[in-house]
Amino acid sequence: MASRKRGSSSKQELNNERKNENKALKLENEMLRLKNKLLSERKKNLLCSTCREREKQEKIIEQVLKVMGQLKTEYENLPSSGPKNSQ
Repeated sequence: MASRKRGSSSKQELNNERKNENKALKLENEMLRLKNKLLSERKKNLLCSTCREREKQEKIIEQVLKVMGQLKTEYENLPSSGPKNSQ
């Protein structure tokens, strides 16, 4: 029975590692999506013809940067610090 528990325990550890890696990959994907949005918003900001449009774009950029910071913190707090090939 002891060997059964060890096997179960290692399966649980493997499961946890997979869950952590999956979560890390999801966070990385979300971060890349936000980086794309940030670049898009910055481009729009450069093309704005009025101050009002530019202010609106700057607020969106600030929000995106805030969310990116939160995701980065969440990613860094993952137990295994994400997948092996992370940036």
